[in-house]
Amino acid sequence: MKKFFAAIFALAIALAACAAPVRVAAPPAAAPQVVADFGYRRSVNALGYTDVAYHEWDAPDVAPQAKKLRTLLIYMNGSDLESETGAGTADLKELCKSGVDEGAVNVVIFTGGANRWHAKAISDTQCEISVLKNGKIAPVATVGERDMGDAGTLAAFIKFGLANYPAEHTSLILWDHGGGSIAGYGADEKFNMSALTLRELEFAFAKAVPADAPLEFLGFDACLMANVETALIAAPYAEFLVASESLEPGSGWDYRAVQILGERDADGATVSAALAEAYILSGGAEPEEELAISVVRTDGAESVMGALGLLAERCREDLTHGGFAELTTARRGTKTFGDGTPQDADCDMIDVADFAAALAERYPKEAEDVRSALANAVAYNSYYSDRDLGGLSAYHIFGGAADAAQYTLAVYADLQMSEQYTRYLFDFANLLAQSAEILLDAPDREAELFGKRAELYEISRNYNGMLYGAACTVNGEKADALVFFDDGAAAGRILGYRKQDGYLIQKGYDEFKPDDVVEFPTA
Repeated sequence: MKKFFAAIFALAIALAACAAPVRVAAPPAAAPQVVADFGYRRSVNALGYTDVAYHEWDAPDVAPQAKKLRTLLIYMNGSDLESETGAGTADLKELCKSGVDEGAVNVVIFTGGANRWHAKAISDTQCEISVLKNGKIAPVATVGERDMGDAGTLAAFIKFGLANYPAEHTSLILWDHGGGSIAGYGADEKFNMSALTLRELEFAFAKAVPADAPLEFLGFDACLMANVETALIAAPYAEFLVASESLEPGSGWDYRAVQILGERDADGATVSAALAEAYILSGGAEPEEELAISVVRTDGAESVMGALGLLAERCREDLTHGGFAELTTARRGTKTFGDGTPQDADCDMIDVADFAAALAERYPKEAEDVRSALANAVAYNSYYSDRDLGGLSAYHIFGGAADAAQYTLAVYADLQMSEQYTRYLFDFANLLAQSAEILLDAPDREAELFGKRAELYEISRNYNGMLYGAACTVNGEKADALVFFDDGAAAGRILGYRKQDGYLIQKGYDEFKPDDVVEFPTA
């Protein structure tokens, strides 16, 4: 039975890959365009951080190194990605194979957050600082067991790197799970899957990154972090944001590409685009999963949010004048990311360009302003997807509105984004809650799955069918199977499953393996 189950899964993945149209974006733009001022300015000083957990660790006594061309800081929160699959260790091995010029580049790694590390050089019990030395991971110091979901832990690492490994250009990669604008980044396995919200990330950056010396780039080797909100958070502290709008496969970035950091003639845009391109190419000629990566000029993020706010203001005016049904249809049809199961439906990340395109006929000027602002901000955008992607997503409540609206909207309001866009989200959510005609979850549907009956929950409409989630257990752990129904088909195809870990998203789909014991509850 288990071998048959695995074979069906492999066939379903192959069929899904063949059916979906594939598009790859153009090369990076040579220079930013001239874009109108849409009137939005984000006031960081208005934010309060009294509720943010912040506990720095004492810097170990390490002899500062001579100044080099570049320093790459990697904050590797291993979580279950490392303890279960060794994903962090695999990327460390890629670093060792990169051939990066160590005479010109420091690679400094902070590890922790996992119950078990597959790499012998990494401690299982303490957070540890290591460097790349002679093509190997060399431990430098331990700092005790620290919560990697604490802003102080991240800030202390950035400060340590800047002080002890000075360089002309410093960059930071955050490695782990990602959950978009609401859930944020990270899942420390030793601290109840502790995460860093965008506000907590911003506080860490404000504490550690000098205002007059921003990072060359801020990278997220994590799902769902190429969004307007994150770009705005990063803007004062990094020139470029390198991240994915979509889910990432478990393998994540290709760290052999850090070799580019040793090239003196490569500027921040070139370095960022090289890392992004390597990620896309690592998926092969015909990847089985959606891939997306963006390089964003963070100084263009205010224009995107400003244009989005003006579009939202027009939408808000129509909400109370009979436009709710049309706006709901536009939102339902917009490309979304991270909506793999009912548990993560409230990630609600949408492609900004696709949302504007859906409203272009109704609001042509505002939609065009969004498009031009995106073209200015997104320096590089490459993807394999069933839709054209604009390079940046944004939060738009819909899938998780019934249960999570009060929490998610409060989180969003705290981010101090566009008042116009935020007011629109609140009004849209209120109408969703009041409307008896809009059903966010379709009526429960049953399907025959390997001799058992399972309730399926509607997740989203794809290009030629509907994706559902079905509660199950895999090897005794709670999980959700992903089931796809072609339009008009009586039986569904099981595509894979996702573990239930709160609102955080796996870097990629888990796959059923021949030895897995998969059980569906009787409905």
